[in-house]
Amino acid sequence: MDIPKHKPQVTDQGQAVFPRRAFLRRTTTLGIAALLGSTVGGAAYWLLGNTSRKILVDYAKCTGCRTCEAVCAGVNAAVAQGVGNPHFANIKVHSYNPDVDVPSLCLFCADGPCLQACPVGRDSDAGEKALYRDAITRAITVRPELCISCGSCAEACSAQGSGVITLHPHTQHPAGMCTLCDGAPQCVAHCPQGALSIASEEHPQPFASMAPNTIATYLTHQWYTLHP
Repeated sequence: MDIPKHKPQVTDQGQAVFPRRAFLRRTTTLGIAALLGSTVGGAAYWLLGNTSRKILVDYAKCTGCRTCEAVCAGVNAAVAQGVGNPHFANIKVHSYNPDVDVPSLCLFCADGPCLQACPVGRDSDAGEKALYRDAITRAITVRPELCISCGSCAEACSAQGSGVITLHPHTQHPAGMCTLCDGAPQCVAHCPQGALSIASEEHPQPFASMAPNTIATYLTHQWYTLHP
């Protein structure tokens, strides 16, 4: 397994020094309004081209600042929910002790286990099931008028994907799927450390289909176990 490397400084006494939190304290002082004001929405589809895309995570660069969450919620959440409220983001950053931060979002699985699990037949007019890939962005999208709120997609995502699909508390329709911001992912654009990037669907994602807790276990062993 290709585990991202993070090399701490080690003192003469053999103590590992990780300067990541120092950066975190500085970055959290940035205003979310300023970030949203510098949106790159005008670049709507140039990142996507004619192929399916997904967002990759470089765990070694993530500082856990949660800028991605705030920006995602600011772009995708309804105003009534609170602009920039991380609770409504489609990307979630899970933080652990010792210092490991694991962003979790839709993997854009090539085999689409959530799509396969949807029991609703294809609509005769649209030609799509209740859960489908957007024709332009290829993001997983739900048709509310067809969804029967069975939760099969969420179960499949939890068992075979990243587990990001949840059921909306009021409609019980699937939620939490990355929209790719209509082709210009704002989490990628605003990540201050470049921990997020866009890549083709075929590009391998380290720790694909692993739960955040499992990823954190691997990274903790890799980064914090001092070898003689």
